Amino acid sequence: FMIAPVIVIEFLLLPIFLKGVGMCILFIVVSLLVVDKLGPMDMLPVISIFMAFRTFIGTSLFSAVFTWALYKLQLFQMSNLSSAVDGMNPFATLRGDTSLLYKSVSAQATLMAVKQLFGYVVLGGMIILVFVLLDPFNHLHHRKLILSRKRFRGESTKGYRKRGISIADIPAASVPAE
Repeated sequence: FMIAPVIVIEFLLLPIFLKGVGMCILFIVVSLLVVDKLGPMDMLPVISIFMAFRTFIGTSLFSAVFTWALYKLQLFQMSNLSSAVDGMNPFATLRGDTSLLYKSVSAQATLMAVKQLFGYVVLGGMIILVFVLLDPFNHLHHRKLILSRKRFRGESTKGYRKRGISIADIPAASVPAE
């Protein structure tokens, strides 16, 4: 995805579409995870709090953080770019009016800040993705872990069961009669 001064809206169609698909998937999955173990009477208060946070509080909080970070990065990039540009610089005077330099330096500083901020967002997303992939949301049975290790090492798993002892293996005398 290109971040350049010559960008047109057609370059942003795929990122906008992917953002919409990602938000739909995120809303559906997180909503299902939140209300998975709840009964119908407990679900309504949880959903209302969840929707309020997701729609209002989360959006405004993260928009404010994103805007603040973009502003700070713009100031930092502006000071980096304009440190060597002044009226005595021969390259600056070749362009003509030195007051036009502020416009081009400001545009370049904004582009550099957006690139840097989106890089941080991508790195944060990768960290969250690694956490989601490595965190077992449903607890792994120890037998499954043992079987997985044995299969990985190439050892035989003959005689092992996934879920422990079955009812057929229990002697008839120890099974309670109904």
